[in-house]
Order: sequence, then structure tokens, then C-alpha cells
Amino acid sequence: MQLLAENMGLGDRAVPALVATVVGFAARFASDKLRTPRLVLAAPAVMFLLPGLMIFRAMYGIVINVDDMATGLVEMFNAMAIMLSIAGGVVFGETLCRPLTSNARRERRRIRRR
Repeated sequence: MQLLAENMGLGDRAVPALVATVVGFAARFASDKLRTPRLVLAAPAVMFLLPGLMIFRAMYGIVINVDDMATGLVEMFNAMAIMLSIAGGVVFGETLCRPLTSNARRERRRIRRR
């Protein structure tokens, strides 16, 4: 999915958000079928999307290359934006899948009975 999103020409921040949306959707759907917590499925799946090397390079640029600290700060901002887009994508994917899960159907039936 990530390669497809990159080939579509999406930016560095949009690709993880799109992939995290798919992960959140799949985690909610699978957790309903397997009767497991969504976090157990979603957390390992998004681990590969985290910008660890980007944070390391940013910290290196801030601490070692003091003359060019602005580049490190911009890279740190980009890493934080990617982490926020991953978190938002997972939540958005779970929200998109909510009508398809059996828990949501049970909740709607319970509300209608009241």
C-alpha cells in the first residue's frame, strides 16, 4: 500500500496517513472478528511507519551541526507531523470501519429499543 501511495505522487506526510488509515480500518475489522483489542493489531502494524531515522538525523543536526540547526529543526517538525498523521490515520480508519462491525450493529439495535 505504501509503494502504491508513493507512486501516486503523495507527499512524505500523506503516505503514512493513508497507510495508517488502511491499517486502522483493517485492525478494527479483524479485531471484531478475532475478538481481540484493536491496539494489539494496530500498534505492530504502524511500527514500520514511524520516522525513527528522521528523528535521529534531526537530533544529530540540532546537536552536532550547530551552524545548520534550522535544517534539524525542520526535519524534527516533519517527523512530528508524520507521527501525528499516523495517529490520525489509524483513528480515521477505525471510524470508517465502525458501521461494518457487529459491535456497532448491536449498539444501534440497543439504542433503537430504548
